[in-house]
Amino acid sequence: MRCSIIIPTIGRASLERAVRSVLEDGHDATDFEIIVVNDSGKPLAQQAWLIDHGIRVIATSRSGVCMACNAGAAIARGKYLKFLHDDDYLLTGGLAKLLEVAENSGCVWAIGGSRVVDELGRVLAEHGDRVIPGNSFALWIADEVVHIDECLISRQAFIQVGGFDPAIKIAEDRDLECRLALHYEVAGTDRVVACIRVAGSDGSAFDFANIAHYWRLIRERAFDAPDALCRVQDSVETDVVLRGRVCRSYLNSGVLNLRSGKVWLAGSRFTCSLRLMGWHCLTKQFWLGLLFNKRAMTSS
Repeated sequence: MRCSIIIPTIGRASLERAVRSVLEDGHDATDFEIIVVNDSGKPLAQQAWLIDHGIRVIATSRSGVCMACNAGAAIARGKYLKFLHDDDYLLTGGLAKLLEVAENSGCVWAIGGSRVVDELGRVLAEHGDRVIPGNSFALWIADEVVHIDECLISRQAFIQVGGFDPAIKIAEDRDLECRLALHYEVAGTDRVVACIRVAGSDGSAFDFANIAHYWRLIRERAFDAPDALCRVQDSVETDVVLRGRVCRSYLNSGVLNLRSGKVWLAGSRFTCSLRLMGWHCLTKQFWLGLLFNKRAMTSS
């Protein structure tokens, strides 16, 4: 099977739209499957659109989005995995484009663009291609965020990096993407492939109150990974602004570890920052990245 679309749900009414966005895109039923993972803690209503299209439904009963996604991936039969939140949906041709990019590039991970809307459907922003083809590890170190709805991931690669980590209660997308970027190359397209709704008032599966804690945890894990610095150095080789952004992340980590009494670890972070900085500290582009942390400044 070519692709498994996994939709974790907490029982929101928007689930139908998410499922239909896949069904209405004209995919060959023998080449794709839809797996709905019910994490609401109660049975889903037996709607015709769930029954008539051979959609597989499993329950994880309030285990959290990470466990729900992992459970769906565990029974998936597709070569590629496409995760889709129950309040988001795919745009026409989006999945086909991600598959084309992944298969033509040979990469195990493809990323497209997204349209961000509010709860009334009003467009707030639209993001095109935001990745560095190949080694994009530095982007995640520099706090880049790509929603999982924008991604297509090889099932084998997902398994090899350990899937979603249930210990990460928010920003689990970034945590997974950091681990993928550490080991694998990525391919991108500027095609907008998914519509993403910003969090509204009808419930959420995420622990927004502790977002700063989890972002720091994800970053520290990435820094601690074997060969992380080598991977970063290769990733920023031709992008001086991004080099500055990564140095900023290392410096922030060093300061926070120093405040926590982790002197040796803080020293390690400061040393990595200096190694990355080198003669690039003499350029305007480096300081634009270090001080403003904006990838958009690359063209300045």
